[in-house]
Amino acid sequence: MYTLCFSWILFTIAFNLTNKISDVLLRGKGFSFHFDPHTNWRAEFSVYVFNLSDHLFLLSKIGHLFAFFIMTLLLLMSFRSQRMALAIALFLSIILEVLQPFFGRNGLIMDMVINLTAVYTAFFLYKGAEWLLSSPKEETSYPENSRMARRRRLG
Repeated sequence: MYTLCFSWILFTIAFNLTNKISDVLLRGKGFSFHFDPHTNWRAEFSVYVFNLSDHLFLLSKIGHLFAFFIMTLLLLMSFRSQRMALAIALFLSIILEVLQPFFGRNGLIMDMVINLTAVYTAFFLYKGAEWLLSSPKEETSYPENSRMARRRRLG
């Protein structure tokens, strides 16, 4: 499970930091990365206006949801500590958007919100499934002379 989880994280990082995602998805070109340490934060990190008629826009947003949802589920299944898994998923969902302007892409606040929504949705669905699949707790039996047993008889 660790290998699958790690592979999915690398896949998510690659898709979030590649220069032109449309070249990878539509033209079958390989990933290309171009690091530019001089970025204009005001111009690059922005709130994006919804453009539902643009198919690449919709594909990108669905891709964000899918990638971070699956990544969170894999992290939850791979780590013993659910807090650690959630922390890693939250960290990656934020830091990848912050890093995008350094790789020739726009860091979008809306994408960060979509990433966080996917992380929390996966987490709560995982916790809900865990709760539903857990066996019901047996009623605790107390020794006959214990304080709790006497309270039950009186009560």
